[in-house]
Amino acid sequence: MPTHNLEVEKWAQKICPIVAESAIQLVTFSDFLYEILPQAKDRCIFDYSFSLPDFTSWFKLYRSPLKPLIAFVNTIAEFEETGAKLKMLLLAGIKLYRQLRRNPKYLEENPPPPETIQYWINFINDIRSNIYSLYREDLDLQPFEPAEKIRFHNYIKSHELELGFFFFLYVPCLLIYQTSPRNLYRQAVSDDPVAIEKLLKLDPLMLHNPIIGQLIQNRRFTHRTNEYEKLIKASLKPAVTRFSDIADARKRWKVVLAAIMSTYSEALGHPLNSSQIAALFRAYAKDKKTGLDDEDLPVGESLDKAIERHSPPWQELFQNLDNKK
Repeated sequence: MPTHNLEVEKWAQKICPIVAESAIQLVTFSDFLYEILPQAKDRCIFDYSFSLPDFTSWFKLYRSPLKPLIAFVNTIAEFEETGAKLKMLLLAGIKLYRQLRRNPKYLEENPPPPETIQYWINFINDIRSNIYSLYREDLDLQPFEPAEKIRFHNYIKSHELELGFFFFLYVPCLLIYQTSPRNLYRQAVSDDPVAIEKLLKLDPLMLHNPIIGQLIQNRRFTHRTNEYEKLIKASLKPAVTRFSDIADARKRWKVVLAAIMSTYSEALGHPLNSSQIAALFRAYAKDKKTGLDDEDLPVGESLDKAIERHSPPWQELFQNLDNKK
């Protein structure tokens, strides 16, 4: 195993630890999750075919935006020890963030005892040590052992509804439409024909949603035949076909990851600017020996604008975290 310092380690030296470790985890997804797009139409990923979901339970997830994301985070935690610890650290950070939002003087009024401070210092140092070991292993990714693959598939099966929603709806919706499924659904049920069409291309199961189905049939019975036929055809034309070019999908996904890093770090009070985010992607490209830069990302002011454009769904998500009791 190489012993030289990783480029991402050098990048992290001047970054708040909880922000740095989360951002590094995100950047490792940059060449992976975009593969979901061409597979979404077949509901198959990780060599696992997702079954047709219960419609009522599936539709409820549109109104529960945290459940699919939590399921994904829990999956990482289940199969990586460091992922489990990182999850604990994130939850602690969110809890502290809520306290400080309610009372900016919370830490002054409730100073943690020295042993608590030392516990979290040791906890973070342990994460940092393990996360870079796992990162090195990920640079030379090996396939699952047969027994581990079986365990992984069994885990997916037991969380199939939420993970299916995350992989085949949440991620494509953010990548293709730059909005969350909940926002798109809200627009659709307000009888926005463009939103209904987008939603049907993304999720043809919405033909069977009581509200969306009624809106479609209203067009049929009020003699708006062209609109009716257009919406029916939309359900037969997956939105992901426009992303058959993997390179384009990867570029879009990396900008989304940059927006997540920006909004999450800002929520924790240690915002990453676009230059720092671009530097992390460059560090990852160097560690992977794919080049001295990441040519998929915009640069300078263009990256600032791209992050701003893709941030609203994630700002909404962190607002939900803040409001969740």
